Amino acid sequence: MRKLTPIQQEVIDLIKQGWELGTSTDLSGFSRLQKGGLGKGGETKHVKSSTVHTLEYLGYIERGESKFPTLHWRLKTAKPVTEMQLVKEDSLHGDTYNHPSFGTISFSRAQGNAGALFGSSIKHNHVIILRISHAEKHLSHGNDYVFSRGTIVEACMSPTQFADAMTGSGSGGEAPITIQFTEKDGKIPQPTFENKRIEFEKEFQKRANDIYKHMAETVEKAKDKKVPRWLVHDMEVSMGWLKSNIPYLAEQFAEQMDKTITEAKAEVEAYVSDVIRKTGLDALEDMKPQLPDGENTGTKLLENKQ
Repeated sequence: MRKLTPIQQEVIDLIKQGWELGTSTDLSGFSRLQKGGLGKGGETKHVKSSTVHTLEYLGYIERGESKFPTLHWRLKTAKPVTEMQLVKEDSLHGDTYNHPSFGTISFSRAQGNAGALFGSSIKHNHVIILRISHAEKHLSHGNDYVFSRGTIVEACMSPTQFADAMTGSGSGGEAPITIQFTEKDGKIPQPTFENKRIEFEKEFQKRANDIYKHMAETVEKAKDKKVPRWLVHDMEVSMGWLKSNIPYLAEQFAEQMDKTITEAKAEVEAYVSDVIRKTGLDALEDMKPQLPDGENTGTKLLENKQ
C-alpha cells in the first residue's frame, strides 16, 4: 500500500481511536467522522468524499452495514491465511494433515419411507441424501487421499428437488431440502406431514357448509317476505341435493386423487432417477480421456517425419 497523505492518515488514526466513519446514502454523499460512534452525540468532523473513495480504493477501509440513511465504514483487515496442520506423522505409511477449510460433499440414494419432506406434499420411497463433512488429507508416496472426519450437515430431498437444485429451476433458483442433522444441533426430528388432499377436503367441506348455511338463511328470509311457494320449494330441493351429494362427490374425488398421485409419483420418480443415472453416465463418458490409438499414432509420426 502506498503512503497516505496527512489527511488520509488522520482519518485512519481517528477510526483506530474509536471514531466512526459514515457516508450519507442520499444524493449529497456527505461523509463525516464522529467520536464514539455515529449518532452517539460525540464530536464530528467532515471528511471529503474523495478521501473516502481513495481510502477504499487503496484497501484501507471497506463498506460495513448500511443503515438508512447512512453507510458505515470500517477498517479493512486482511484475513489470515493459515497453513494446514500436521495431525499425524508417519514416515512409513504417510502423513495426515488437517485444515479448517478441508471438507467433502457426497450424494447418495436411499430407499424406504422417508416420511415428510419439506416442500413436498407427498411421501417418497426414494430420496437423495446430501452430506457435507470435515476432512483430512493423507499424503502417501506423492499421492493425496481425502477422508471424511465428522459430519457438518446432512439433508435429504426428493429426486425432483435434487433435479431442481442441480439445474437451478426451483423457485428463485433455490430448491427446498429437509435437514436431518447438523454439527451444532445434532439429529433434527422430521417435520409434520402436511396432507394436501386432506387439507383440500376440509376446505371444500367448509365452503360447501357455508353455501348451505347461506341458502338456508335465504329460504327463511324468502318465507318471511311471502315469496312464491314454488321458488322456496326449488331452493329447498337444491339444499337437499347439496347436503346429500356434495360430500359423496368430494369423497370420490379424493379417492381418485389418491390413485392419481400414487401413479404419478411412481412415474415421476422413475423418470427423474433414469435422467440422473443417464446424466451421470454421459458425464463420465465426456470425462473419459481420449487416448489415441497406438497404431494410428505411429503412422502419423512417420508421416510427419517424411
